[in-house]
Amino acid sequence: MTIISSRSGCAKDAVEGVAPNGSPHRWPAFWLTAISLMAVSCRFEDRVIFQPSVTIDQSPRDVGLDFENLDFNARGGVVLNGWFIRHREARSTLV
Repeated sequence: MTIISSRSGCAKDAVEGVAPNGSPHRWPAFWLTAISLMAVSCRFEDRVIFQPSVTIDQSPRDVGLDFENLDFNARGGVVLNGWFIRHREARSTLV
C-alpha cells in the first residue's frame, strides 16, 4: 500500500538538508559561520586594533636625537602631543 500526500518526500528532504522546493538549507550554516567569526574577532580585537598607552616608554632622546615636546589644540578641545625633531639640513618643515 502506498500513501501519497501533497508533500511527498518532505520528511526525506528535511533529513537530507533540502527544502521542499529543492533549494538547500544554507541559513543555519551561514549564521553559525557569522557568529563564529564574530566570536573570534572579539577575542583578538585587542591585538589587531591599536590602543595607545597613557605612559610613554621611550622618546627620541633614547636613540640620541634632540627634540622638542609640542602640544597641538585640535577641534573639540582635544590636545594632541607630539615631538619636533630638527634635521640639520632641512629645506622645509612639515607638521
